[in-house]
Amino acid sequence: MFQNRRLKLTSQLDEIDEQRKERREYIARLEASQNQKANLIPQTEELLASYDHMTNTERNELLKVILEKIDYYKGADGEIVIDLYPRLPKI
Repeated sequence: MFQNRRLKLTSQLDEIDEQRKERREYIARLEASQNQKANLIPQTEELLASYDHMTNTERNELLKVILEKIDYYKGADGEIVIDLYPRLPKI
């Protein structure tokens, strides 16, 4: 009876250790994501501040780094609507 209890408790402890490990990894990923998000805006602002001094090729490369895609529509009244999709860090 003691052996059965010990095996069951050992098994439960192993499961708990595995869950703790998974949660620590998840927390580390969240913290890394938060750091990336915190750095994203200042980096983007720095890049955009130098936008006026860039060549067209450099501007295109910059936009590819910052934006995932751009959708634009021209309405019947001639108004242009632009939707920007920024590149955001994945969690």
